[in-house]
Amino acid sequence: EQQAHVDNIRFGGETLLNIINDILDFSKGEAKKITPENYNFNVRNSVSNTLSLIEEKASQKKVDLINKVNDDVPEYVYADESKLRQVLLNLLSNAAKFTDRGSIKLECIWEDNVKSDGGKLIFRVLDTGIGIPTDKLKNLFSPFFQVDGGASRKYGGTGLGLAISKNIVKSLGGNISVKSKPGEGSVFEFYITCQKSVVNLGDDSIHPENIDIELSFQDSKLQSDVEDTLKNVDLYDAVKYRRTGALVKFLITDNLPSISGVHTILLLKEKDDTKPREGEVSIVNQRFQSEKLPEAISSVYFEYMRNYESNKEDNLDLSNLRILVAEDNVVNQKLVRMVLKKLGLTCDVVSNGLEVLKSLETNKYNFIYMDCQMPEMDGYETSRAIREKESEIGSPIIVAMTANAMPEDREKCFAAGMDDYLAKPIDLNTVKSNVIKWSTIMRNKNNDNEFEIRRK
Repeated sequence: EQQAHVDNIRFGGETLLNIINDILDFSKGEAKKITPENYNFNVRNSVSNTLSLIEEKASQKKVDLINKVNDDVPEYVYADESKLRQVLLNLLSNAAKFTDRGSIKLECIWEDNVKSDGGKLIFRVLDTGIGIPTDKLKNLFSPFFQVDGGASRKYGGTGLGLAISKNIVKSLGGNISVKSKPGEGSVFEFYITCQKSVVNLGDDSIHPENIDIELSFQDSKLQSDVEDTLKNVDLYDAVKYRRTGALVKFLITDNLPSISGVHTILLLKEKDDTKPREGEVSIVNQRFQSEKLPEAISSVYFEYMRNYESNKEDNLDLSNLRILVAEDNVVNQKLVRMVLKKLGLTCDVVSNGLEVLKSLETNKYNFIYMDCQMPEMDGYETSRAIREKESEIGSPIIVAMTANAMPEDREKCFAAGMDDYLAKPIDLNTVKSNVIKWSTIMRNKNNDNEFEIRRK
């Protein structure tokens, strides 16, 4: 009985959180503050992964799921995958909700722009569900609109999903429409404008927070060209925000020798591309750097990640970790402490940045989970102060824990000297993955199981 009550509370909390998130997303769309975060991603993987999220519900109803991506669709595109998946998931979830027999089909086709490397990525979600009356179609994308008064009671929902999807699609340079007949089903179609990815980055995108890139050039024009190349493949953040604890480090140069522990990419004026030399050095022809440089980064990165993923939890003892939690909200303090306890970890807890600095005078910590908004001294100012005093108080990994989840908030955290970012509300799996990730990085930096990281 107690478990049932707890489950009801959790379900109610999750429902309330979803409603709040919908309202926030809708508000951002109405204020025209949806900013795309573009990067390279695999279209087929993204479509397949999104479709898999409704497999269980469709299976329960014995509804067939059909995935059809045309052969002419590029393998990789440069666009905002997260927002694209948000729209797809909304349309697919609606289809699963209102379809009790037959099938749900997701189609994806590509339409070239003859004047550029870009084009339209077009999606159609077709279902054999209950359909929509013709007189209701014109208001379907209006906020809080329900097809009938009973829909919200029978099927649930806020009536904001399609309005949010319309705003997102518009921010991605596209449009969305619908055709439907009662009793026969519906067809939702939308497109986004995007670029074909010139560079194949493997099965997943390179995440800039996992790499650190240092540039050193005698030729300023070449350095500017390299910066443009990195911006085009969404890797310039690895230069802009130097991350000492990054998984893979690169030095891109036209003049320096290789450095131990750093993979050097040497840009030369040779006519041909030489094979990688002995050690951690790759050679790239300057004339072809816009194409070959991302390939060189990609090759090294994914080779490292394959080894990292297969070995990251081997013999990883977390019992010696020292963790400090900086959080002014008492309820959040208890939550973080409980999550860490489930992982077999203990922590010290303080309520503001001044207390963080005081604790660091007498204690050494491997991790600091840092709330950004605290009284007396906030998380940003505290992080900057820690980085300025590293020679005296050590170099802990600082992970932001904040409800501020906009792209500019992430950038603000990294600019202040934080190493990573977790958006509230946190959960057990998120914290576990974060602890394992950074503990593995620290172990690998020292070639043993001691949790210490030395910064440059």
